[in-house]
Amino acid sequence: MAARRGVVVGGAAAAVAAAVAAVVAAGGLAGDAVTGGGGGGPVPIEVSPGRPDAHEITPGIKEKLDGIRQAADGGGDPGSGYDPDRAREWPTSGPFQIDRREYALGENVFVRTGIADYEEKGQIAFLRPLNSTHGEVYITIPFDGMGKPAFNQYFKPALSAARGICTADDLVGEWTAVFRGTDYPDLRFRVTDEVIVPGTEGEYEPAC
Repeated sequence: MAARRGVVVGGAAAAVAAAVAAVVAAGGLAGDAVTGGGGGGPVPIEVSPGRPDAHEITPGIKEKLDGIRQAADGGGDPGSGYDPDRAREWPTSGPFQIDRREYALGENVFVRTGIADYEEKGQIAFLRPLNSTHGEVYITIPFDGMGKPAFNQYFKPALSAARGICTADDLVGEWTAVFRGTDYPDLRFRVTDEVIVPGTEGEYEPAC
């Protein structure tokens, strides 16, 4: 599968994708390579350049994003196969949620949590698929019930020549969210290139 095979649509959805990327400043987080599995103890994370960014959604940013989406309402192409305003399912594991079970290539993965136990501390590790049995950590998001029990963040799966994520094939498939430092079950979701978010198609041309 290659990114160019996806359905690319325009209109209001393109404005949404571009505006969301412009609204929030970047903040780098790190990841490492592991295999999938349940909620074991925290694993040390090595900070290195070229890692993806996770963005915190503050109240001001949320207001801007809501305004962008409202402005786009009714402007999409119903025959395109991509609907930026489709209902979110919010799959849940303990106090952690992601907004969808399936994401189009170029979509943001939204994460939110409200930790009730102030002693809980660890990392959400998002693993991209390497094959049918193994995954590699794409990004980790730390959590600390004492320091910040509730937060909202998002990230977008993207290519990286520095990390050997060269084509869309390296991103599509079943991803896993592992909650390190807890006993909460993993969450699984899919990234598909059957539909590509408009305005992002150039981001998925081969990087290496």
